[in-house]
Amino acid sequence: LHKPIEETKEGIYPSRMHSQNLPAKIRIAMKSFNNQNHNLKGLEPYTHKIGLPESRALYTVLRSPHIDKKSREQFSTHVKKVFVVKKAETHELAKKFFWLKRLRVLGAQYEVNISFKTRLDKMIGCSKGGGLLRQ
Repeated sequence: LHKPIEETKEGIYPSRMHSQNLPAKIRIAMKSFNNQNHNLKGLEPYTHKIGLPESRALYTVLRSPHIDKKSREQFSTHVKKVFVVKKAETHELAKKFFWLKRLRVLGAQYEVNISFKTRLDKMIGCSKGGGLLRQ
């Protein structure tokens, strides 16, 4: 049940490495001044799209050069935010980067976070023989 581990000068390595494709998550946070719903039509069906609350800033500017006049003008900026979560296999990440580059979301700022899980096997010591074993 226990498989031996090879000991080399560089360190201790498992005799056989796992070649599993573990899932990776690509998280994209997009900010834009205009409505982004029409920009995200190229998404695949298993992509999760989460709408975040929009932020609004109001600016008031005096219209006339005279301080005593009460003529004012108001401007506002609306920033809409969308959070997109896309799952991909680690061997497909290059294709997903190309997809993201070709998406061409004009007028939007986006931040990309990629996270993936790695599998580390438990290493245990062995009293007989002095070698390490893998469970």
